[in-house]
Amino acid sequence: MNILKPLAVILSITLCTEAYAQIGFDDELLFDPMIGEVPHVLSAVRLHQPTAEVPASVTVLDAQFIKATGAKNIPDLFRYVPGMLVVPEPYDNSDSIVYHGGPALYPKSMEVLIDGRAAYSAGLSAVGWNQLAVTVEEIQRIEVVRGPSSTAYGTNAYQSVVNIITKHPVDTVSEHSISIQAGNNNDHYLKAQSGFNFAGGQWRVNAVDKGTDHLQDNNTERLNCDPSCPDRRDVNMINLRGYYDLSSNQSLDTAIIFTNAKRDLPQYILDNNNVSEEKIEVGLRYFNELSTQHHIQISAYGYQFERDQVQTVNSLPVGYSDPDLFELFKINPTAANQIALGEAPTAINASNPQEIVLLQALTLKYVNPVDFLTPLSGVSYAQTEEIRADIELQDTYAITPDLTLLSGIGYRVDQVSSASYYGRTITNRSLRLFGNINWRANEKWAFHAGLMNENSELDSSALSYRAAANYLISSIESLRFVYSRASKNPDFIEQYANWSYKIDNIETESPYAGEYFYHTFVADGNLKSQHIDSYELGYYGKSIIYDAEWDIRLYYENLSNVIYLWPAILSSTAYQNNEIKFYGTELQFSKKLGEHHSIRYTGSVSKADSETEQGVTEEELLAIYSPLSQSIGFQSEITHSINSMLSLFWTKDLGGPSSEGNENVEFKRMHLNIYGLIDVPSIDNISWALSLQHDLSNDPSIQHGSKYLQKTRLQLELGINF
Repeated sequence: MNILKPLAVILSITLCTEAYAQIGFDDELLFDPMIGEVPHVLSAVRLHQPTAEVPASVTVLDAQFIKATGAKNIPDLFRYVPGMLVVPEPYDNSDSIVYHGGPALYPKSMEVLIDGRAAYSAGLSAVGWNQLAVTVEEIQRIEVVRGPSSTAYGTNAYQSVVNIITKHPVDTVSEHSISIQAGNNNDHYLKAQSGFNFAGGQWRVNAVDKGTDHLQDNNTERLNCDPSCPDRRDVNMINLRGYYDLSSNQSLDTAIIFTNAKRDLPQYILDNNNVSEEKIEVGLRYFNELSTQHHIQISAYGYQFERDQVQTVNSLPVGYSDPDLFELFKINPTAANQIALGEAPTAINASNPQEIVLLQALTLKYVNPVDFLTPLSGVSYAQTEEIRADIELQDTYAITPDLTLLSGIGYRVDQVSSASYYGRTITNRSLRLFGNINWRANEKWAFHAGLMNENSELDSSALSYRAAANYLISSIESLRFVYSRASKNPDFIEQYANWSYKIDNIETESPYAGEYFYHTFVADGNLKSQHIDSYELGYYGKSIIYDAEWDIRLYYENLSNVIYLWPAILSSTAYQNNEIKFYGTELQFSKKLGEHHSIRYTGSVSKADSETEQGVTEEELLAIYSPLSQSIGFQSEITHSINSMLSLFWTKDLGGPSSEGNENVEFKRMHLNIYGLIDVPSIDNISWALSLQHDLSNDPSIQHGSKYLQKTRLQLELGINF
């Protein structure tokens, strides 16, 4: 990677959102002398609020809980969030996370933030969950806002928001640790962390090297390759975060992250298929407390991302590269596929002269059909480069102690260059204006209203708004009534795709070889924004007597103008005129069982109805969907220095809602984590952990008809803290 490119990003960086940093104006709201600390969240409307007053359902996974799970793969944590479905995506050797339901590959309906920096890749229209630029150990808490939050975070917060908040450098300035984890499936996880003072600031650096052969040991049927088909994933990361206390009322946060990832992809008819990715991120946040009632925040981040996919083949039928078949696919993909499969081209439109001419040309070339199968060898390189710069000014003003206005303006530039996916360089500029107002009317009622307008070159405007009322039974118990309308602009790949694979270094005995694989996909560029209307009735409560906390969400969500595009070259078009209705209930409940034990339960019961346009089935639109998903976790303090957590997960009928028979998958998994500390005076302590994961179901994948050979995973961890 050219060193000048990351430097250009750093120099051009200007400004973004780091929503977690908002501080409440009245901290007394977070403490009640009768009950002690009042639970609070940060992410729902960008304000530090008591949970009972939040106009949304929020799930919080704090550092203590995350450690107890033993998870090193961040997507696994979302199995503890109601309504979240986590599935391995074998076609990309990655994980997908969907809220309620949606297409399997690259769902694009939630905003994922790491200390305010969006993890969403514009060029790929995806979140790289397994390559997130954060280590599990440095996470302070994860807040998941379930329901539309576009009024606070923009177009990608269409159905939900995931806000990953890392530990403050001030709190880790004297912490140093080294740890190693190893297990079957060639798993390894190496991590080093150090906190220190430098140049007047507090800093923390993390370095991670992790890898796994994943769980696809037997994928012969599923992925069309032999049992030794490679499915390795490796990630290296260096994460540097710093904090400067500029004065009594001003501060500056900085972050620099470098990530390198490699993974093997399914081979199909290929002999090799792998992806390498490099990403450098830089973030800045300036905070100024102008007065006790007035705060401003200027934040910025930018990144450069490079992705290289290499595919080699030694036995591709030369007809698959024929230029006439390539042209035919552009105008009649069905007919082209029929010819490629050796079938009669019944889909040819006899009234289209161009199709007839192409068919005649192919017929003359391959009078002997065997000639179509003449082997071809070659290499295809699919390269992508992205650059992003984002700037935002946020103003928070407490008009009165009970009335707070949060407003701001943001500007983002995304630039994507790819000969394979777009055939050119594309730039998208977007401007967002937002405002959120919170009013504590009296002891019993709190009201919220929010508005976001995001103008983008992808679509002219995406307007989102929300209104909510919370009836406060007490400071730790409330009913909430929420209506939201959110809009989501089309993604790059949906609006601008000009997708084809060029074959280089061609070797074949046939005279009919062309430069491109015959499949191609060209977007029509006329897609419009999607919309969701969400209605929510919620009940939040905390019992001091019973030492329990719960949240119940009843919802109805109507998604209209839904875009469906299978983000692969096998697609022939994008479909817009689809509608999905979700309705159901979600529950999260936690309770301490005596002084040393606790239990946590999450459950989701839902129903999905859809209306699809011709060319799209309900199973495609809702490839990941489940009417019932649950998790339960038991935490236990075995001794003063030894703890454990046993978790059970169950997802029923994972698949399209109208699927029948054995097409649906029932996912069941058990996970046990036992961990502890050994005091060593000369250093600090030694940490250890033993994790056991066992699949109780036949196939924890959305792909059907095959079983994993490796149903049990065992990992051992040892760490030194000093």
